[in-house]
Amino acid sequence: MVDSSESMPSSKLAPAVKAKRNNTKGAERYIVKREDAEGLYQSAPSMMPGAGLPSSRLSRVDTDDVEANYEENFGIFPVNSSDAARSYKTIFEESSLADETPAQSPVASSGSKSDDELSTISSIKTFKKISPMWVFNSSSASASANNNLNAASYSEAPSTPKSPSASTTSSTRSRIPKDPPSNPLAHSKFASRGGSKPTRQRVSEPPAILSGPSGTFESYPMDDVADALYASPSQDAPAWTQRESSCLSFGGSRRIPASDESFSDVQSWISMDRVMRSSPSFPPPQQSNSTNTLPRDNTTGGGNKAKMVSIPLGGVDAANAKSTTAKRSQKKVRISERIARPFASGGSSSNNKGSKYVPMSRPASPPNHDSSVTQASSQTPVEKFVDEATISTKSSDGDEQNQMRRLRKWDRVVLAAFLFASFIVGVTVAIKVLGPHTTKNNKEESGTQWVRVGTAAPTFTPLEFWTHSPNTAGPLPATVDGATEEPIGIPQPEAGEQLLGYEEGEDSLSGGVATPAPAEYELPLPEYTIEAIEANGDSPQAQAYRWVINDPNLDTYSEWRRLQRFALVTLFYATNGPSWTLSNSWLVYGMSECHWYSNARWENSMLCDQDDRYWSLTLGHNELHGTLPPELALLEDLQQLDFRSNRLHGTLPNTLGNLVNLKRLDLAENQITGRIPTSLGALSPDNLLVLDFSFNNLTHTIPTELGQLGSLQKLSLANNELRGPVPTEFGSLTGLEQLIIENNQLNNTIPAHLGRLTNLNVLKIGSNLLSGPIPTELGFMQKVEELCLSNNQLVGTIPVQLSQLKALIQLSLHSNGLGGTIPSELAVYLNNLKVMKLQNNRLAGPIPMHFGLLTQLDLLDLSNNQLGKTIPTQLGTLTALETLKLQANMLTGSIPTNIGLMSRLAYLLLDENQLSQELPTQIGRLTRLTTLSMNYNRLTGQLPSEIGLMTHLLKLDMVANELTGGLPTQLGNPTGLQEIWLNYNNLEGPLPSQFGNLRDLKILVLAGNGFNETIPSELGQATSLEMLWLNQNSFSGSIPPSIGSLTALLDLSLFENAFNGTIPETIGRLTKLDALNLKENAFTGIIPTEIGHLIGMRELILHTNLLHGNISTHLGDLKDLELLELHHNILSGGIPSELGQLDKLVDLTLYANDLFGTLPSEIGKLSLMQTLRVDQNRLVGPIPDTIGGMTSLVNLNLHRNSFTGTLPTHLGNLTRLQEARFYDNELRGTIPTQVGLLRSLKKISMSSNNINGTIPAQFGQLPALQGLWLHKNGLSGSIPTSLGGLKELVWLSLEDNLLVHTIPTEFGNLTKLQELHLFHNKLGGKIPVQLGAMTSLKRITLSANQLTGLIPTEFGKLYALEGLWLYSNKLVGQIPSELGELRALKWLSLQGNQLSFQIPPALGNLSSLLELELGSNQLTGDVPSALDNFPGLRLLQLEKNNLIGIVSTTLCTSIVSGQLELSVDCGEVACNCGCTCGETPPPVFASTTANNKNTPSETDSAININPTQRNGFAVTRPVSVNPNGYSRKRVPNGGQG
Repeated sequence: MVDSSESMPSSKLAPAVKAKRNNTKGAERYIVKREDAEGLYQSAPSMMPGAGLPSSRLSRVDTDDVEANYEENFGIFPVNSSDAARSYKTIFEESSLADETPAQSPVASSGSKSDDELSTISSIKTFKKISPMWVFNSSSASASANNNLNAASYSEAPSTPKSPSASTTSSTRSRIPKDPPSNPLAHSKFASRGGSKPTRQRVSEPPAILSGPSGTFESYPMDDVADALYASPSQDAPAWTQRESSCLSFGGSRRIPASDESFSDVQSWISMDRVMRSSPSFPPPQQSNSTNTLPRDNTTGGGNKAKMVSIPLGGVDAANAKSTTAKRSQKKVRISERIARPFASGGSSSNNKGSKYVPMSRPASPPNHDSSVTQASSQTPVEKFVDEATISTKSSDGDEQNQMRRLRKWDRVVLAAFLFASFIVGVTVAIKVLGPHTTKNNKEESGTQWVRVGTAAPTFTPLEFWTHSPNTAGPLPATVDGATEEPIGIPQPEAGEQLLGYEEGEDSLSGGVATPAPAEYELPLPEYTIEAIEANGDSPQAQAYRWVINDPNLDTYSEWRRLQRFALVTLFYATNGPSWTLSNSWLVYGMSECHWYSNARWENSMLCDQDDRYWSLTLGHNELHGTLPPELALLEDLQQLDFRSNRLHGTLPNTLGNLVNLKRLDLAENQITGRIPTSLGALSPDNLLVLDFSFNNLTHTIPTELGQLGSLQKLSLANNELRGPVPTEFGSLTGLEQLIIENNQLNNTIPAHLGRLTNLNVLKIGSNLLSGPIPTELGFMQKVEELCLSNNQLVGTIPVQLSQLKALIQLSLHSNGLGGTIPSELAVYLNNLKVMKLQNNRLAGPIPMHFGLLTQLDLLDLSNNQLGKTIPTQLGTLTALETLKLQANMLTGSIPTNIGLMSRLAYLLLDENQLSQELPTQIGRLTRLTTLSMNYNRLTGQLPSEIGLMTHLLKLDMVANELTGGLPTQLGNPTGLQEIWLNYNNLEGPLPSQFGNLRDLKILVLAGNGFNETIPSELGQATSLEMLWLNQNSFSGSIPPSIGSLTALLDLSLFENAFNGTIPETIGRLTKLDALNLKENAFTGIIPTEIGHLIGMRELILHTNLLHGNISTHLGDLKDLELLELHHNILSGGIPSELGQLDKLVDLTLYANDLFGTLPSEIGKLSLMQTLRVDQNRLVGPIPDTIGGMTSLVNLNLHRNSFTGTLPTHLGNLTRLQEARFYDNELRGTIPTQVGLLRSLKKISMSSNNINGTIPAQFGQLPALQGLWLHKNGLSGSIPTSLGGLKELVWLSLEDNLLVHTIPTEFGNLTKLQELHLFHNKLGGKIPVQLGAMTSLKRITLSANQLTGLIPTEFGKLYALEGLWLYSNKLVGQIPSELGELRALKWLSLQGNQLSFQIPPALGNLSSLLELELGSNQLTGDVPSALDNFPGLRLLQLEKNNLIGIVSTTLCTSIVSGQLELSVDCGEVACNCGCTCGETPPPVFASTTANNKNTPSETDSAININPTQRNGFAVTRPVSVNPNGYSRKRVPNGGQG
């Protein structure tokens, strides 16, 4: 029994097979006698040249050559066709088949058999070694007999002889008997060993039971099989040998019927098997409606298209297919889906895993077969060949015929013995050479049982035949007799096709789409490749394998050559080869892989050496897309691998470490991820020179194993995502010339071991996370020319040892945390230095004067440090310098005059320093200067006229200096000037008309100066202008109409000047204008309708002018408009509904005009609107419900109009609303509860309206609310306790309403509240002591209510309190002395209560007090002297109390000076300095209703009304009562938000 666990490993089998292949001469040749070949091609019309035999190996040879070659290869002599015919007939007649019907004959096509028919295949010497394993099917099968060979399907049927009259239903594609004969073993002389036939006497062995794809298998010894084949049937054979077997299989998928014909029948089928294997013209089954008809498979590849016919394995006929399909669908095999078995590939590999097939050449692709030709012929091509090749003597005399028959009989007996002996010798040699055949046990697939006989198990290999397609491209190379061989294309599976093959994880035959490969391969593939093939039949490895084994020239290649081509084809499929930019000649059969496209550019640019071994694989910049296959390791001689600049992804295969001959590995500029394989350290330390993985997405740490690559000259891992430390092992790479690992995430410190790299030319480890100091050991790298440590977190000082790097050309240490001073030694010894970049550090001290020695320096960047003192004059000697950047330091003093000696200077940047004095005139010598930037310094004086000599100047930036005077007219000379930035200086005078000469000028920014007069009309000639900022100057007059010539203008800003007159109509020509800002001038007239032509404009700002008239409806044409500001003009009329078409509008401000009418409902369409301000107009009517459609609204200001009606409930849709102001309108009704949906609301003001009802508790659901103003309405009911949950509340104003009940104690939670105004309501009860927890409170007004009880002593903890108004209540008790702790208190009003006891002296601590009102209480005692401590006191009311004493001199002095107003009871308190005497009535308020809109308290205090106070609150003075009894002041209401 053969078990897979005992199979010989492929690695052990390969040497034997390889040795056999190399030592066997002609083992791959097919030898045919000349006359046989000629007869074959002449007599077989369907077997065209290149079809019947493998024409790539077919040759015309002499008989002696045939015999010699055949003997050498097989150990036996060939026979001619006549001998073959006679021997065949002899064996046939002696094999006890006299009772067999014609239908049972394996070669009969009709009811009779002739001698010619019986010599069918024997005459063809297509012998080759075959596997000694024959498989018998124990079930009977039936197949249609026809004129062609085919491995047909069988159905179970009893193996009974049929009558001679039984007709045979034939198909032109089948030659298998419908009722095949029975097992030759069951009728042989296996048991008796009797008779005259030579046999070996031994004990018979019972069969071993194996599992198979279609049932149970039995394995017989080879000797038994041989005896059975030679012997005739016997009835006394052992019972176990009498099982029926319907077919034999010789290592393939074809089933050969076994019968009583014994050896003759087997010999016939052996011959047929050889033809079937070698003949690509074997006719495929015709298309029919039969269930066992197999469709043709069309495949395309390599530019050729071929048709392929798949022969079913152990197939089932129509009768048996139905039951078999219940377990598995009808299957088929083709080479595009299944990896071909060795016999099908035509060659034996050195790693066939037990396969014993002798190499054979690849069959040529035959032409198409016309089935009509075959059907019209009464004989098969083989029968015609036999007819012509067999010597038949026919005589009319019967005796002569009998005599000839007897002679032929004896000839056959002798020939049969000879052939059998030859067969045994061949089997023995095959067993000894190839070893045991190994395979895995096949699982049970159907009810059909199989018996395995022999010493090795066969592989169930698909049989495939190629037929030439009419649309096959390209000529066919000549073979025999002008025949051509068609290049085999790359077969591809058709989508969704059900194919027969091995499923993953098992060897059983099964159906599926693109099933995995079988367990046997023609190439010595590594395990990872086999796993990839078996896991996915469509994997690149599987596709490559199919391509390789179908190569018609496969047998001409050695084993390493096959693997080489396999590896390259795997790469092709793995990287989406068809989509490569160039893939010339790839996958073309017949062309050497050394001529496939490559952009080799290394050394002599050859791909292969003289032996065609691939050593340079370069496909850079070629759109490779996919992953790198591990099979690249099969290219063992590869020296260069270059896939730079492609789209490779996935991880790097570990097998790259097997390329021990590799000298260059370049995979830069791809998208490779994952780790760098540690196996790369196994590469030969004497070979690898270049390793470049830069510009990928590699992660994890750098493997320390790379330090073993001793011969490495360049290592580039830049621009990845590598992390971890820099390996100290890099210090062992003493031959390294370039180490580039910048732009990663490497951390830790720079290894000092890098100092050992004395051959290093380039060290780039910048843009990482390296920390710590710069190792001084780096100074040992004497050959380094480029040192880049920038963009890290390095600290410490710059090592002076770096001055030893005398070969250094570029030094980049910028963007670190380096401090200290710059070592002057760097300038003394680095004489070759051309680039020094030390910017963005913490370097301090002066710039070393020795820098003047760096005469080769062309770039010096010391910007963004802390360098101080003056610019050394020695820098003037740097005549080669092109770029000098010293900005963002603390340099002082003047600019050296010898700066003009830097004749090659192109960039001079001195911004953000403290440079002073005038700009030297010598700067005009810098004729190559393109950029002069000195902004944010303290430069004074005028711009020198010599600046006009800088003819190459492109940018002049002197922003934020102290330049004075006018602009030199010579500034118009550098005609290439593109940018002028002179804003925020003290320049004055007119604008030079020479600016019109600057035709390339794009940016002119002169804002924030003192330029005056008018804009010169010549400025309109600077037609390239894109940005013109003349704002914040003193320009006057009108805008010149020539401004319309600046058609490239994008941004025109003229605001904050003194322009007057009308806006010119020519401004409508600036069709590219993006922003127009004319605010805060004195423009008059109307808004020109031509502005409507600027359809690309985004910002139109015309506010704060004197524009009048209606708002133009043409503004509705500005579809891209985002900002429209027209406020603070004298515009009248209504708001145009066309503004509703500006669907991109974000900000619309029309406030402070004289607009009237209603707010158009179309405004609600502006869903992107964020700010809508139409306040301070005369708008009337209701607020439209469509306002709820402005879902992006943030600021809504409708106050100070005459809107009526109720607040729309759709306000709840404005979930982004932050500020809403509705005060000073005539709104009525209740507050909609939907306000609770405005979760983003911060400020809302509804004061001074006619709103009634209760305060909705939903206000407590607004977590972001900071200000709530509801004062001066008719609100009633209690204050909702939910307001105490507004943690962000800062302002709460509920005064002048009709609120009742008590003050909620929950107000104590409002720790951010600064103003609480509840006065003039009907609140009662005690003042909650919890209010003492409102530590941020600044002003609290509880006056004019009905509050009772004591003043809470907790008020003494409100240290931020500035005003406390409690007058006109019913408070009792004494004044808490704790109020003396309120050092910030300015206003204290307690009059009109029932307070008693003395005035606490602690009030004298209120040094900031401005007003103290204690009148109309029951206070007693002397006027405290502590009242003298108020130096800023302006009002003191003590009247209507029981106070006694005398007014102090200090107070009198304040009264006399007019600073203090004092009112006392003159009868009790002596005052001789002008006090106000007499009893005063209780406080009388100017308004006792909540709806009076004309009280002095309603000041213009709303936010954003006063431009200078956009986020503050206007505050009025508190109420005080004068002796005459009228209200003089009101308490502040905190404004309107």
